[in-house]
Amino acid sequence: MLEEKEALSVSLEASRCPDATIHMRRAIQWFMEQEQDVLTMDSIEPSLVRSLPAYVALEELNIDVQIGHPTQITEQHKALWENNYDEDDFGDVETINTFTLTKKQHKREVICRS
Repeated sequence: MLEEKEALSVSLEASRCPDATIHMRRAIQWFMEQEQDVLTMDSIEPSLVRSLPAYVALEELNIDVQIGHPTQITEQHKALWENNYDEDDFGDVETINTFTLTKKQHKREVICRS
């Protein structure tokens, strides 16, 4: 029986570009070194909707990227972020995007011997 490995999760919180992109790349590089096959990543940075899949393609990473439905930023989110981020960082965005990265399974080659 295959053992299920718990998915990893990373929140980029209220980081905006260029920091959000730098953190995103580091998180993906870290994820590729882990045993887990699934990483969820949350970010308020709108540009990651295009730059995250573009980075995966550019680096030719063996990962599927799914972008979930955006969720609304709540007052609770803002309260968590207000001590570590400037309100200017999150004041002009309304949603959090969730990305699910899944490592593709390697196809096993079948060798037929005669």
